[in-house]
Amino acid sequence: MARGNSSLSHVVNKYGIVFYDTDHATCYDAILNQNICAPTYLVEEILATLHLFDDLKILLGRLGWVKFVNLQDSVYEWLVWEFMSSLVVDLKR
Repeated sequence: MARGNSSLSHVVNKYGIVFYDTDHATCYDAILNQNICAPTYLVEEILATLHLFDDLKILLGRLGWVKFVNLQDSVYEWLVWEFMSSLVVDLKR
């Protein structure tokens, strides 16, 4: 069941997912057919061998990204498809 304003029309795609508009449903269905590549993880031992690990930690610390270096979770395809189908990028800005 759709959440939000029940007076608005909703679109149900072929997978039974409810969208607020046809454009979002169309984008989702188009992206759903795309393959998602497995993520590549940073391997601390390789970076240390190449003498890059300390510099990378400094750089990521300054950017506030240190917590993402150790992020090695699985990819949740449905979540990625939902995000990509609703992403709008204004390249003119």
